[in-house]
Amino acid sequence: MDTHHAQSRTHVYRKNMRYLLPLLVVCYLFAFIDRTIVGFAWLEMEADVGLSAAAFGLGAGLFFISYAFCEVPSNLLMLKFGPKIWFSRILVTWGIITILMAFVQGPWSFYALRFLLGVAEAGFYPGIIYFITKWFPPSRCGQVIGIFFLANPLALVIGSPLSGLIMQMDGLYQLAGWQWLFILMGLPPVLLSLIVLRSLPNTPQQAHWLNDQERSQIASDIQQEQQQNGVTDAPGQHQHPLRVMKDRRIMMLIAFLMCYPIVGYGLMLWLPSIINKFSTSVMMTGLLSALPWLAAAVAVIVVPRSAARHNTPFLHIGVTLALSVAGLILSVVFNDPLWRMLALCLAAFGIFAGQPIFWSFPARLLKGTDAAVGIAWINAFGIVGGFIGPYGFGVVAQLTGSNENGLVWFIGWGIYGLLMLYPLRRMMRRQRGMSGEAAAVPHHP
Repeated sequence: MDTHHAQSRTHVYRKNMRYLLPLLVVCYLFAFIDRTIVGFAWLEMEADVGLSAAAFGLGAGLFFISYAFCEVPSNLLMLKFGPKIWFSRILVTWGIITILMAFVQGPWSFYALRFLLGVAEAGFYPGIIYFITKWFPPSRCGQVIGIFFLANPLALVIGSPLSGLIMQMDGLYQLAGWQWLFILMGLPPVLLSLIVLRSLPNTPQQAHWLNDQERSQIASDIQQEQQQNGVTDAPGQHQHPLRVMKDRRIMMLIAFLMCYPIVGYGLMLWLPSIINKFSTSVMMTGLLSALPWLAAAVAVIVVPRSAARHNTPFLHIGVTLALSVAGLILSVVFNDPLWRMLALCLAAFGIFAGQPIFWSFPARLLKGTDAAVGIAWINAFGIVGGFIGPYGFGVVAQLTGSNENGLVWFIGWGIYGLLMLYPLRRMMRRQRGMSGEAAAVPHHP
């Protein structure tokens, strides 16, 4: 009986994954491509519009500042209008602004459009994380988020060689290669907004592939696990929604998270420039830049599953962070292009592997509006790391005259993450109903 019940539950969540994840992954794939193609565009924009390394780092990072400021308001508006309408709005506005990036004339127009792109896209990632928590219980969120997170490295695997290929269109219809890059990469989100508006259900109650019993099962599983983790409608639960921003547990999650975006986004934006130093052409730079993200794609699938199977989330996060630091150190030490590429692949594997596991933690601490605000608040601070990472790298590289020295900036933040892992683990263990490693990712059938 228990075995049949477990198989039935697994079937329900597999159906949710089959119907929801392909569309969400494709949408976030283009979100990530549109964020990071600026690294390739700069290879030509530097001369065409006069962008220095520091100006590029500042402009690239401004996206994350505006994104961070608009995270919480965006998630609150998503609760008001529903995920379907709000995600569609995000897609169409960021697509249009990406297209407008093709007409940048200098540093100030570059800064303005990067800032507006952050405003337009704000709330998309935390909104989807919250959306996932309404369809899957916390014990399954890590693996589901891992599959969703696959969009990040896939965007870089696809986007890197595709960017190099599009840049070869330089001169067609009197447009530069970097202009074609922004135009052609901005069109898909506009089209995807129509698909989301038509086919994405807001809640399990609107899902045509679920019957009433399955909808009840999902609600029951989520409620049961939240109660086991000590997440209840405690006094004050219905006070002002922004009060959760002062929660000490949320601040601890924020403090740890900073290492991921600083190293991850910084590496994404500067990797083409690092590889371009030993590459033979823009097209070859695009192909080589895809290799580290292939390693990251493997990481976000394999590592969260292993962490759930063995109930050792913090061990998996710690080991993969250590691998990332080791890879960054070796990429500085080695001069041979082959060994440097292998080291960069190790760094990318490590910095991506633990992030899906981390994003399963907020669902164990919060529910309802508190969860929507808390997830957005965590990501808002984390996304500031997307500014600190590339800008810090650019400043160090410009001061020292070497991109390799800029990698030391990332190494320091990787070590910071390892040091912060211990207090994070202690905090999660103190959460009521949680003990040991199994507290963070309980086993399920």
